[in-house]
Amino acid sequence: MTIRISPVSRMQRVCVLWFAFLLGACSREGELIAQYPSADAEPAASVLFLAGRDSHGPGAHAHRAGSELLANALHKARPDYEIAVVYGGWPVDESVFENVDAVVLYGDGGRGHMINAHLDAFNALLDRGLGVVALHYAVEVPAHGPGADAML
Repeated sequence: MTIRISPVSRMQRVCVLWFAFLLGACSREGELIAQYPSADAEPAASVLFLAGRDSHGPGAHAHRAGSELLANALHKARPDYEIAVVYGGWPVDESVFENVDAVVLYGDGGRGHMINAHLDAFNALLDRGLGVVALHYAVEVPAHGPGADAML
């Protein structure tokens, strides 16, 4: 007996991609989506990934997927690190910043940069000694503004 599997049509692929996009879009803004606890009782470092909302349609600029991929790779390379990922930009629950040594910003920038509406909190974290990594368009904040000063 032979089972024939019909090839997936272009429309089916488009529907699957849109469904995946909608699932990601249903996450609440600033929601903690992944945690990788340290293998050690006392972590060597704590890293927080802030993934901006996905943009440009399904499969493009997938900040959530990229952050999860990078966090997982970092966890495999450094199991002694405590790592967390927040999706949707700035976290609703800012307690996730407690004991964090570094934050990785991966998202869109410009006027919609995730730090712009939270500059007081961001500057307080910087004053505390927080390390910052900016990826993709998160390297760009409006020139000559308070966000640019903070990122410098």
